[in-house]
Amino acid sequence: MKFTRQVSNKLPNLEIVFNNDDLIFYSTAYSFWAGNQAPMGNAAHVGDTERFLKVHIEQQVRNDLIDEYSEPKGYISFRIVGNNSSNVGWLMIPSILSYGTLNLLGMPAGWSDIDLELEARLYDRNKRLIKIYRAFGSDSTVIACYYGYNELDAEKVSVINSVKQALASIKQQINNDQSLLLTKLR
Repeated sequence: MKFTRQVSNKLPNLEIVFNNDDLIFYSTAYSFWAGNQAPMGNAAHVGDTERFLKVHIEQQVRNDLIDEYSEPKGYISFRIVGNNSSNVGWLMIPSILSYGTLNLLGMPAGWSDIDLELEARLYDRNKRLIKIYRAFGSDSTVIACYYGYNELDAEKVSVINSVKQALASIKQQINNDQSLLLTKLR
């Protein structure tokens, strides 16, 4: 029996690089529960989200983009370039006036809306930039008692879903440029 290696339509192996602050999402939304501007960049709140994003991005890149069994031919790095977040909190007025009774009856307390831009940079073995890919992702998550999330978790879920959406778009862009990238990554 003779075994042959299947020709893959994936890029050669790339080292996935993250800098310390590349995936920290800083919220500009006003926190109604905390009563202040609440940056999600605080280590206590964002650490789990950051770790999940890194693991998710690495898994997606290894599964869909690169042939991890080949010799490393370059690097790929990811970072969140820009973001915009808001907590739609006009529903807080009836919630406060009813002392939360309406929320217990099923009314949402608000929504966490996230828009962000994810950037992927591909480098060759000599760390020369080959190409930059950017994509937008957005998500809206319900803040509610029974069927939604609390305010902090809603923002984390929105960030994660937005990054997943942007990553899918970046993967499509990379697949469209595959012949160019294969020649540059030799």
